[in-house]
Amino acid sequence: LARKGNIFMRQGKLDEAIAAYDKSLMEDTNPKVKDDLNKCKKMKKEKEAKEYINPELAEKHNEQGSALYK
Repeated sequence: LARKGNIFMRQGKLDEAIAAYDKSLMEDTNPKVKDDLNKCKKMKKEKEAKEYINPELAEKHNEQGSALYK
């Protein structure tokens, strides 16, 4: 399952990779798999942060915030 997680991570399917790593750790607590899992979670967090940086989305949130204070 750890190899399956590696493949998913290389394909960019981070949710599937995290699930595969979790299943692998249930069978055997391997430190390398734990490191890969942490690396995958970090990649997912960075990817979500980059996706959130969107001028249109920022403008939409700014308008919603401004509407609350009027």
